[in-house]
Amino acid sequence: MNVSGSRLPFLLPWLRVNLLIRSITERAWDERVWPIAKADLGRAFEIRRDLARAPWRN
Repeated sequence: MNVSGSRLPFLLPWLRVNLLIRSITERAWDERVWPIAKADLGRAFEIRRDLARAPWRN
């Protein structure tokens, strides 16, 4: 699930976050693992929001 880490360092940050969100939402999670994945999904949405508001982005 570490899409934003070392496996895809050549991609832009917004693309890595979108791939992470897609990988979390496309998978069927077990009941005991879902709270962890849900927390990661929330953090990914926050990072995506911050990237969209970044001053360097047009």
